Amino acid sequence: MTRTANGVGDDSNVGAARRAAPGCDRARLGQFFTPRLLVDRICAWAIRTPRDRVIDPTCGEGDFLVGAADRLSALGARRPDVHGVDVDPRVLAFARKRGAEARVREADFLSCPPDPRFDAIVGNFPYVRQESLPAAYKTFLQGFLATLPAEDAKGFSGQSDLYAYLFLHAERFLRPGGRLGVVVSNAWLDVDYGRALRGFFLRRFRRVTIVESRREAWFDEPTINPVVLLLEKGPGPACVRFVQADRPLAALPSFEVLPAREVAVTEADRWGTALRAPQAFLDLAAELGGRAVPLRGGLADIGRGVTPGVVDFFYVDRETADRHGIEGRYLVPLVRSLREARGVEVRREDLTRALFVCPDAPERLARVGIGALRHIIWGALQETRAQARGKLGGMPFPLVTSLRSRPLWYDVGDVGPADFLLNRFIGDRYLVPTPPANAAAGDVFFAGRFREGVDAPLALALLNSAIVFLWMEVLGRKTWRQGVLYFYGPEVGALRVPDPARIAGADRRRILSAFRSLSHREVGPFPEEARLADRAALDDAVLRAIGLDSTWRERIYDALSEEIDLRTRILPGKASRRPSLLPDR
Repeated sequence: MTRTANGVGDDSNVGAARRAAPGCDRARLGQFFTPRLLVDRICAWAIRTPRDRVIDPTCGEGDFLVGAADRLSALGARRPDVHGVDVDPRVLAFARKRGAEARVREADFLSCPPDPRFDAIVGNFPYVRQESLPAAYKTFLQGFLATLPAEDAKGFSGQSDLYAYLFLHAERFLRPGGRLGVVVSNAWLDVDYGRALRGFFLRRFRRVTIVESRREAWFDEPTINPVVLLLEKGPGPACVRFVQADRPLAALPSFEVLPAREVAVTEADRWGTALRAPQAFLDLAAELGGRAVPLRGGLADIGRGVTPGVVDFFYVDRETADRHGIEGRYLVPLVRSLREARGVEVRREDLTRALFVCPDAPERLARVGIGALRHIIWGALQETRAQARGKLGGMPFPLVTSLRSRPLWYDVGDVGPADFLLNRFIGDRYLVPTPPANAAAGDVFFAGRFREGVDAPLALALLNSAIVFLWMEVLGRKTWRQGVLYFYGPEVGALRVPDPARIAGADRRRILSAFRSLSHREVGPFPEEARLADRAALDDAVLRAIGLDSTWRERIYDALSEEIDLRTRILPGKASRRPSLLPDR
């Protein structure tokens, strides 16, 4: 092997093969190749003696085969006992050349008979979402579940991603006391479909450690949000350790030196919160206790903003409306993104699009809505454009899947009013705006309507407090290479808000007075907002109303600002990177 600046290189034969290789759809197979430093740290933890028998169930180009062989050799093994399995013959050709000591097999690991003779399992499990799996393979997975003990198969459904099944099978290859160290998506930590997997880990492993980086991105691919999962087989209940890597891999001799937070969690808990939450949040949640209530189902009814199906047809600009002569009763003001909400109160004049809302049949439109009919005829002749992530264009609008099942393909249905909007994609600007009367919310929002009996002005003020912003930051799904916080349905369901029913009198007046000042101006990024007097006045008033002093504001501001900074700044590149041996298409 030749050395490169990244710590590992390819020999000349493999390099030549790489240049001559045909294209491979790596994204479809969920293949994202692993930096050498990360491979080394995982192998050092999982492989403990020169006699260890090691397998990578989804070995790809052989990153972990090479790392495992090197680790065993360093421990004194003369003939490292390393095995690899992968379904893709093209990458296996490279794996065989790179890991000459390894026994490599072309197969689907889930089809391999259990072999509980392995001391260590290492790898980077594929990032394949369940919706990307062919129907026939989903049927195969259901058959695979039938081979498991009932308590292990229970709870897994069609929503489970491929890596969940790999864990179920990999456990059957480990000896008692054996270790499993893999890179895997972080999605299972908090979502409902991850509950069964969390329960499986608690039953089957005596040590569970989850490591996430806070200082560097381990992968260049912006859609990959990984954790390292370190498991030691043995009867539960497991001790679960949550680790935030506070230094680059190059400065980290092993995962064991990192400080860990040990938490007694259940499968029903949000493990991502235990992993990422700053201490200020944990202390605040404990202080609030029953004084915080669920937003969804408690204070408000919340639904997704309008999902039109074809934006080019339903989101109408002024030029299109004028050209087709669309009647005003078929156009509803539309809040498309948070950029159109300069402050808490969204101004109608800042909206650049309207939503086309037409429940009328063509026969009626011929009499009372000729402009709307003209727009519908135009739309019926258009085709979708190609989009990112391989979505092909060329589909006539009426035949788009989400539209063709409607009685009238162009009818988006009822569009109800909203009291507030929750942004689904959060950058460094926190804001819960209220839209103009009778305006619609686009699909980047959740639209909320306060329930009867809720003090709506006070509840809106509380939603715009830093307490709620910190709660959202902790709950949200982070994408380290993009800096975006994703706030989806499960996160909305978990969001808690100080109970407005417990706030009255002078406390209520102070909150509303401070909020009135803030709501009449533009709202900027939170680190800038934290320096403004009216922002501090609102948060101090909220804290006082729930029995906490202003020292909490500094703790909340510091924690929230640090979390936003870690998420949004350009991270210093991922750990040592080896170019893929296969070119992109």
